Amino acid sequence: MTAFFVDRNAKCPHCGYKLDAATATNPNEDVAPEAGDRGVCIMCAGIIVYVDRWTMRAPTPEEEKETLENPEVQRLRQAVRKLHGD
Repeated sequence: MTAFFVDRNAKCPHCGYKLDAATATNPNEDVAPEAGDRGVCIMCAGIIVYVDRWTMRAPTPEEEKETLENPEVQRLRQAVRKLHGD
């Protein structure tokens, strides 16, 4: 599994946490984020959408609804919450 670095000034659009890297969820894939890819903030479990490999934004309501229906995303969000004791 490879970590891909993003803009050093990138922040989660939900909590403001500084996000400086992204990792593929599948250990057999080494792909950098592309425009439209979704992610989960490691601090607040908020859904993020990549504008390009280096920047991200908050999802639209439709994107968020679609993303939250994905079981893998649900597991990732639960793991982040567990990590922080929520």
